[in-house]
Amino acid sequence: MRFSHVDGRGRGSTVPKKFSFVKKVGGEMTESKTRTILKTVTWRMLATCTTMLLIYFFTKRITLSLGIGAVEVTVKMFIYFLHERLWLKIKIGVPE
Repeated sequence: MRFSHVDGRGRGSTVPKKFSFVKKVGGEMTESKTRTILKTVTWRMLATCTTMLLIYFFTKRITLSLGIGAVEVTVKMFIYFLHERLWLKIKIGVPE
């Protein structure tokens, strides 16, 4: 099965459905959980590295920086995933 969509430049394209991270549910476009998870992981990697660098900059303690980073990445990844899924239910700014 194939899935058609319009890319960012207004051109239509056809992508095999198994590679699509956006799906149509009840007539509405939505992100797949896989896409949300990928966004969660990449964002947390960037944000956690920033946090660890800031902690190291202020304390000069590498073990403290790594320890806080390990806790922060786990907790905030879970919170971000929930945040993304909640925003899929909010219709503010979504074209009808």
